[in-house]
Amino acid sequence: MIKFEIKKLIQNKAALGGVLVALLIFYGLFFVFFFESQVSIPARGINSREAIKLNQKIAEDHSGSLTDKRISQIIDFRVKTANNEFHKNQFMDVFSWNVVETFLPKKDHDKFYGVDRVSRKGIKFLSVNDLGTKVPPSELRIGNFKPWDELFRVMSGSAILIAIMSIYLCAAVFSGDSSKNLLPLLLTTKYGRTKQTRAKLCAVWIIATVIFAVTEIITIGVFANYFSFSGWNTSVQLNFEWHIFDFPIKMNFLQLLLWSLLFQYLGILFTVFLTAFISSYTQNPSTSLAVSLLIFFVPWLLKQVFKSGTGYQLLGFFPLINGSVKGMMTRLNSPGELIFNHININVASIIFVMVLVSVLSCFAIYRRMKAKGTN
Repeated sequence: MIKFEIKKLIQNKAALGGVLVALLIFYGLFFVFFFESQVSIPARGINSREAIKLNQKIAEDHSGSLTDKRISQIIDFRVKTANNEFHKNQFMDVFSWNVVETFLPKKDHDKFYGVDRVSRKGIKFLSVNDLGTKVPPSELRIGNFKPWDELFRVMSGSAILIAIMSIYLCAAVFSGDSSKNLLPLLLTTKYGRTKQTRAKLCAVWIIATVIFAVTEIITIGVFANYFSFSGWNTSVQLNFEWHIFDFPIKMNFLQLLLWSLLFQYLGILFTVFLTAFISSYTQNPSTSLAVSLLIFFVPWLLKQVFKSGTGYQLLGFFPLINGSVKGMMTRLNSPGELIFNHININVASIIFVMVLVSVLSCFAIYRRMKAKGTN
């Protein structure tokens, strides 16, 4: 039964067309954030692959505990390389540039970047204590952060793409039969109200899971091949693009990757089972698709209306709002963004709500199909 239900949902021209469009968008994410990343920008005499390896070597040579001594060494390296061949070749040293921009006082920016020469003379750089970290600086690890920032950008974009593809393929799970007047007939059969319903729910779960798994495996595989896993143990606080230095939990990029995969997968289940619930109430696939997409994007629209307060905080329970890894980390670290004032409680409550909605959607569908079969 499950295999039959899966075939009904994916074996049509519309499904194939949707998959092809999704693949093009997926490649676009790779192109923008991997192949055209800042760390892969070529220079004179340096191709993209060499630029990646050079950026990686620079970051790894200066990796370690966050101390004033280490930061000073990175700044000295930046001064030296900016005034020699790296500068002449227009090589983009992403790591040291971000470190300097973080610790260089704004008032001294023009003084540091002189007319014809970079110099730190007469400039008092910020101390690591000036970052306001809640985790002791010596327990934070600085490292090759930029490739991981690009990975999380791709994952954030692909999370929305996975959700839309799951909605697109699964919206017809019940309404497809309703539009052909088959559902009332199926519900009168021996297994129509029980096994058939379970088979449909299993089908949408398998489709969503396969889409999620394949997408993430490809993403992480391309990332590993292109950038390697260099910097995996860098502290999330020291992704200089995010400015979450005061994030209170000690966590590295590999841990954040696993945490993000869990969050996004639960968000996909939330979305696909809610789509199945909507499909059980609508009479044709087009309506199911339109309503499901509307509900998926409504939280984003409401976020433009509610800028604070309880209504704004409740929007944090929806998958679309949590899809961005950077956005989620920023919200968790910002007071007033979510219902509770403790990060662990907010994380647990979001997970609980996503699981609860998924389970309740399945339960409601099962009860509705049983009730319809007895009418």
